[in-house]
Amino acid sequence: ILKIVRADTNDFSIWTHDSYGDQALGVAKGRVQKYQDLPAKAWHGFTIMVENDPESRRDNFYLTYTESGYKTGIWTETCGYGLQNNFDKSTMPHKLVRNADGTFTFDQCDWLPRTVGDEDTCATPSFVNNTISDIFYFRNRLGFLSDENIVYSVAGDYYNFWPETAMQTLDTDPIDTTAGSSKVSILRHAVPLMERLLLFADQVQFSQSSNAVLSPNDIQIDQTTTYEYSPLAKPVAAGSSIFFTTKRGTYTGVMEYLIDPDTKVNQAIDMTSHVPEYIPTNVFHLAAGVNINVLLALTLNERNAVYVYNYWWEADEKIQSAWHKWTF
Repeated sequence: ILKIVRADTNDFSIWTHDSYGDQALGVAKGRVQKYQDLPAKAWHGFTIMVENDPESRRDNFYLTYTESGYKTGIWTETCGYGLQNNFDKSTMPHKLVRNADGTFTFDQCDWLPRTVGDEDTCATPSFVNNTISDIFYFRNRLGFLSDENIVYSVAGDYYNFWPETAMQTLDTDPIDTTAGSSKVSILRHAVPLMERLLLFADQVQFSQSSNAVLSPNDIQIDQTTTYEYSPLAKPVAAGSSIFFTTKRGTYTGVMEYLIDPDTKVNQAIDMTSHVPEYIPTNVFHLAAGVNINVLLALTLNERNAVYVYNYWWEADEKIQSAWHKWTF
C-alpha cells in the first residue's frame, strides 16, 4: 500500500488506472463501494466510509484501521467525520446517589458518546435541543419523553442512547419514535400499567405495547382515548387504575383511568362528579396508597392541606368513593 497526502493538508481527488482492466490497482479515499474494496492493511487510525448502495444513505457505515500487533491490524466500526458525538452533560438529567454513610450526592451522569455511524444511520436522539418532559423506566430501559417523541436507551444500558452498530438493527438498540395523532400531542407523562405504558398528552392518551422483548422492530403506539388532562401533576398508578387530574375552571377534577383486562377497553371515570367544586385548581402532586385504598392530592392554592380520596372496590363494583381533607 502507498499512503498519499497533500503537504498543505488540503483536499484532493485521486483515481487509479492499470493495464489489467483496472483490477490490479485500487484506491481508498473518503469512501469505497463495498467492504471488499478495502486494502488488507492500512495505517493506524485510517478511517473510511463503506457506501454499499449509492442510492441510499441508510446502509452506509464507517471503518477505522486499528493496529493489533506487529505489522498486523483489523478494521473496526467507527463513527463518521466531523460529528458532535457527546451530550452536554450539564443540560442532561442528573442523578441523586445515596452514599453508604447516609448522605446523598447530586451529580452529572456518565452519558456514553456515539461510537458508530452518522446522522443518517445513527441519528442524534430527538431530545437533543428539546425539552425532556418525563423520565421513566420500562422493560429494562431508561425512557425520556420529549415533544411528541418517546426515546428509550439501549436495553440494560441506561446511559447509552446510541446503537451498537450501523450495519444492522439489533433488538437491544435504542428506540426513538413518535406518537402520532390528528391532534397536537405533546407528551407530558408516562405511566407503566399492566405490561403496557400509558402516555399522556394534553388532550390525547396513548398506549404503547410490544412483545416480551421491547425492541425497535416491534414497538407499537396506539391512540386510545381523548380525555382532557392537566399536566401539572403526574398521573399515578394504583393497582389496575391510574388517577389523573383535569381542569374545571377554578377547581380540579380527578379521573380514574381503567383498562378492562379482557376487552382491553380504556375508559376514565370521574371521581369528583359528586363534589365538582371541592378540590382547588393547581393540583401539583398525586400519591397513592394501594394497600389502604387512598389517594392524596396536593394543591398550590392551599399549601397547608392534603385532599384525601378513600375508595373501596367489591369485585367489579366501587362501593365507597369519598373525599375529605386534612388541614395542618
